[in-house]
Amino acid sequence: MATILQLAPRQSERLGLRIETVDRERPLDREEAQKRLEKSRAWAESFARVEIPGNRIAERVISRNVRDLASLALLEGMEDEWLALQAGMPIYPGLFGRDALTAGWQATLLDCGATVAATLNRLGRMQSDRFDDWHDEEPGRIPFQVRQGPLARLGIDPFAAYYADFASPLMFVIALAHLFAWTGEKETVRRHWDTARRILDWAREHGDRDGDGYLEYLTKSPKGPKNQGWKDSGDGLVDAEGGTVPVPICRLSAPRWVQVARKVPSGAATNRIGS
Repeated sequence: MATILQLAPRQSERLGLRIETVDRERPLDREEAQKRLEKSRAWAESFARVEIPGNRIAERVISRNVRDLASLALLEGMEDEWLALQAGMPIYPGLFGRDALTAGWQATLLDCGATVAATLNRLGRMQSDRFDDWHDEEPGRIPFQVRQGPLARLGIDPFAAYYADFASPLMFVIALAHLFAWTGEKETVRRHWDTARRILDWAREHGDRDGDGYLEYLTKSPKGPKNQGWKDSGDGLVDAEGGTVPVPICRLSAPRWVQVARKVPSGAATNRIGS
């Protein structure tokens, strides 16, 4: 890209470059793109304001974090899904279930649950109802990651919608209870109740592979990560000698997630929903 300028002595000129990205598979017209931008701006403007007169440095740090959060809305899918968060820039510009849920319920302090509500909507609609080893799908699971890169779109890797993760499904149930604790909106729980129930069914029927009460994971996709906990790198879990641990693997964090995920919906049902 080049341009030629001829400037008279002491003459100045201002140049600008405008880049508009276009997704050929899912194109947006200007009106639709503007609608999403306005939604994102209105969401950011609705954030709670944080002022710390006694510590302006802390106030600036928090304000910067809030601005960063406001830049992460995916703006994809149906309108009630637009505010679901991407995992992070520049390496993870996609929907990661556990990351979006965790960041969403933590952000409820700022946006009254708008982010986590959008995330629940998007992930709930993508809940699996089948077995598919390439994507490590099992009935009741929700996505671990949803990417739009060229390898995913071409089917070279399974990450267009990949499900091998123990944190995301159980965090869905916990995040739903957290949202209800903040808002008290019964309709929100009713909307996602069947999704949450199917997640707990998955944990009992497919997550616990040998029926011993503990959840074990075993990745089936040849392109999927070996580990399905928060530390999902190949060497994220090692034994006392530093060697890799053979599969199937039971992480001690998984039973705790199940315990919490089973407890919080029953409390919501008993105390508020009456179901």
